[in-house]
Amino acid sequence: HGAEKRLVDAEEQIKELKANHPDTLASELDALSPKAPVEAIQAILHRIDDSAQKTARVYETLRVRATDMLVGRVRELESDVERVRGVNEKLVEEVREARGESSRLAEDKSRLQSEVARREAIIDGLQSCVGCRERQPTQLIRPCKHLAFCDTCFGQWNTPLVDCPMSSSTSTRSRACLRRLTDGIR
Repeated sequence: HGAEKRLVDAEEQIKELKANHPDTLASELDALSPKAPVEAIQAILHRIDDSAQKTARVYETLRVRATDMLVGRVRELESDVERVRGVNEKLVEEVREARGESSRLAEDKSRLQSEVARREAIIDGLQSCVGCRERQPTQLIRPCKHLAFCDTCFGQWNTPLVDCPMSSSTSTRSRACLRRLTDGIR
């Protein structure tokens, strides 16, 4: 019974080996008869075991290499991500600064446009009397030094302590400074 049991066990092992290792030593296993000596079967099993161990070592070596390569690649990608984050943060800061500069420039533009409009109004005021808007101004108001009225309108306006219509400063006196702007040109 013991020999038969071993023989049945050996046959089952052979079937299992054929199923699990169809290319490995298959011809040797097929060549064995059920009455083959146990030593021959053990030798084949030993070679299969050696082959399996060698395959396991190769697999482990490949696994370690692949893991090392993946770890290296992950580190490279992490480094790239950090570099891109730094660049992104710098760009975000530059955009923030550019927006601030744009706001300042818009404020400056608005201020300058207001100043230009104010000066144009002054120039327009200098070109015509603020009273009649028909004649050129000839009377210089002191102390603000605005050229505001023609001779006719100045006579109607000139009362003591009246504010200058251009600057609202209190006038103390006036002086006729121009008879006509074109007199100096002729």
